[in-house]
Amino acid sequence: MAALTLASNAAQEEQLLAGIDRGRFDQKWGAVTVALWLADEARGDDRNLKAWVNAGPAGVLTLARRHLSPDRAPKLPRILVGTAIDAKAGAVLETADVGGLSSWPAALRQRRVTVTGIVVTKKLIPDPVVGPKGEISQGAEGDQTVIEGARWRLVE
Repeated sequence: MAALTLASNAAQEEQLLAGIDRGRFDQKWGAVTVALWLADEARGDDRNLKAWVNAGPAGVLTLARRHLSPDRAPKLPRILVGTAIDAKAGAVLETADVGGLSSWPAALRQRRVTVTGIVVTKKLIPDPVVGPKGEISQGAEGDQTVIEGARWRLVE
């Protein structure tokens, strides 16, 4: 689903969707789950599904977050849109650090991008240390929010 939400053109989407509606039932367990979630969202009125249809593939991730248990939902990829900027700690999308990327490619800097990945909070930057004479080293107190397994594309 994350790959589908990042598809850059109709041909790429078509390739990812090829054969998705064919095959044996036991290979369609994910589709059954989504169908049950949609039945719940419909609440007996199919007009309640319009927003989900209009959301397309990205809507499935939102739907999953609504229906998965609280311990599983945060592990799903998230799709974020923001401005690609570089900071001292690395590549930044607005206020979220894109883990593993030290800087953005020049063509993306200061441009709107879509980023998909798993948002986690962890310690990346050491806390500042106060030396014997009161000098303070560079650092950042507390944890940082990062996007692991990040994939991005320019918003056109």
